[in-house]
Amino acid sequence: MTNKRNIDEIIEQIENLRKYHKTTRRVFKRLNIEDIAENDTFINTTLPGYIGTKLNIRIKFAGEYDQNTIGRYNEIARYLNQNVIIRLYALMNHHKFVGDNIPIYHKVSGWKELDLVRRLRNILAHKTGTVDHTDTDEDRLFDEIIQQFNLPKDTIDPRHFPLPSDRVIMKLFDGCIQYVNNIHKFK
Repeated sequence: MTNKRNIDEIIEQIENLRKYHKTTRRVFKRLNIEDIAENDTFINTTLPGYIGTKLNIRIKFAGEYDQNTIGRYNEIARYLNQNVIIRLYALMNHHKFVGDNIPIYHKVSGWKELDLVRRLRNILAHKTGTVDHTDTDEDRLFDEIIQQFNLPKDTIDPRHFPLPSDRVIMKLFDGCIQYVNNIHKFK
């Protein structure tokens, strides 16, 4: 039985996961080559208040960098976005909001985001995170994410599920919190 105290504890766990994700993504933010000043091999990141204190992190590229180096750096951001979805699912699963033989109640606010987390987790936890557009379920999920979060399709890499932290991941967190807050009204 989930009571108000349990709900508050679950939401605190979700918010902690969000905080850690935001912290790591501030360090490994998506870069373009233009983001690094000419003749500067450093990326400066300030993390005010994310983990209790202000941190200044400076990343130095070892030697020359080019678009390929930036692309490999950006793969870390993609990995972090995929990883947090798996962890968010695990948290929701642990608290019995989603999982085998646990229905998602479509009348509960946040159900769509929880369903997207569930479907993404099933793919991201067992594959590389690339989209197989010949697989009907993966192709449909790819399009649903674009539609659900009003993402400009012409800016999306069709090889990967579109998971920008600010436009998708944070909204998945918000939806899961709404679901946790409201599920008791429908059971």
